[in-house]
Amino acid sequence: MESVNNDPELASEMLGLMGKELKAARLRIKELESELEKSPTIAVHRYSEEVTDFKERTEAAEYSMIILRKHVDEVNAENTRLRLELDGLKDSKTWIKKEEQPAHEPPREATVSTDIQPSLGGISNEEKIKHLEEALEKYYAKYKAQKELKLELKVAIETLEDEKGCIQEDNLILQKKVAKAEDRIARLQNKTQEKAEKSKSQTLKEELRPEERLSSFSELSEFKKYMSALPRYSERPAPAQLRPICHEGVDLNAYLSADSRTASCAQSLLYSPGRMTWTSSDAHHALILGPIHVFDDLRKTWQKVSTLRHLYDQTFHVFFPRNNCILYGGLYKVHSFRDKHPDGCLLSGASGLSLAEATIVNASSVGHNPRSIKPSDIARLYMDGILKVEPVGLQCVGFDKELYGVLKRKFEVSLPVEKRKEVNPKTGPTPKKRKLEK
Repeated sequence: MESVNNDPELASEMLGLMGKELKAARLRIKELESELEKSPTIAVHRYSEEVTDFKERTEAAEYSMIILRKHVDEVNAENTRLRLELDGLKDSKTWIKKEEQPAHEPPREATVSTDIQPSLGGISNEEKIKHLEEALEKYYAKYKAQKELKLELKVAIETLEDEKGCIQEDNLILQKKVAKAEDRIARLQNKTQEKAEKSKSQTLKEELRPEERLSSFSELSEFKKYMSALPRYSERPAPAQLRPICHEGVDLNAYLSADSRTASCAQSLLYSPGRMTWTSSDAHHALILGPIHVFDDLRKTWQKVSTLRHLYDQTFHVFFPRNNCILYGGLYKVHSFRDKHPDGCLLSGASGLSLAEATIVNASSVGHNPRSIKPSDIARLYMDGILKVEPVGLQCVGFDKELYGVLKRKFEVSLPVEKRKEVNPKTGPTPKKRKLEK
């Protein structure tokens, strides 16, 4: 292909092709603008400024192409006219050289001047040559200017081509950003919808009364959370401040009944080691667990009963074990969940062996007639989730300070005189002190 510098017409054709490319880019801009207008999110509208800048640059480039095309057309017309004049001048100069004759021939200047070039009159050949040379220099200057203009046009075309490449790259980048923004919008919409549904579900759940929420409980932790939210008794001492009232092996019912000061407490005593679990770390409210099904060792049958029914809606003095000692917890009101959960829940946070002992009824105590089922086997049924438990809530509603003081002093007096010191409620009596007490 001929160089653009040597053929301005070829430059005009290239400019026309570039104009078509810019128009195609402008159509693409309109498509992007329509896509941006359809997008409902602020994240996409952020790119509208880039589209506007893209549009302005394209319009400026297109306008420059129109001006350059017009200029090239003018240069081509001028170049054609100069070529015609230059060809005429070359023919005139050739004719003048042919008219020059040798010295022996007679001069024919007057004949040439009058017959061939009547427009020059009586001008001599030297003057005609000088005039033609000036015209040639003038045309050469114009040709040189046209050549420089062609170089400028070439630079301008290369600049426009570079700008067109940049615009195409910007267009690709903008398309990628729009695609990413649309993906992000879709993800945000999905997350927003999920949060809205979750919030709606949580709101409906919170609007239910606590009694209504009980029917949806399926795990022991949910009963603990329900009990922990109940009102607390502020005058109950902290668990770390409670002192032992007797040793763990003592028959607590008989121990309380033997003293007239504490005999009335024995009628409302609740002590279930291994089956009571606190609902929170501060050991304030609690749950006591009982079996849903019991095994009648005499009849060798399973029965669905409630071993905790006698506790429903009553208030008891609750005692609990810690470090080989028994401590007084306070007055507790019993909350029954059996109506809402007749099938109970899975065991967690308590001893399966203690529940196994409460599960076997009518067991023989004669040595030669052992139980037909081992407590360890029943404990395994609880741990495997085959057997379920009945949770009963214990809400602290008071603390009998007088009863606590009597029991605490009675236990301290029972200690040896030389070792009579306040027993640490966290560790219990020392090994030596336990030996002396035995």
